[in-house]
Amino acid sequence: MVIIGAGGHAVEVLDILSRGLSLDDIFFFDNVSADKSIFNGLYPIISSWDALQNHFLSDPDFVLAVGASAARK
Repeated sequence: MVIIGAGGHAVEVLDILSRGLSLDDIFFFDNVSADKSIFNGLYPIISSWDALQNHFLSDPDFVLAVGASAARK
């Protein structure tokens, strides 16, 4: 599963998902932030649209976790 976003709201979504899902197959998508150290390397962060499209070929599941309404739109 891909969590779209890699900021504070994504951390909250990860916490909720961790209560019912295995976190072994969690990826994050962030093609905006330069600093991607929020997860200390624990989770892979996909940073391009092409890589995200390739990931979706094998796993189409995602959750939108972009907190800023303008960016979410």
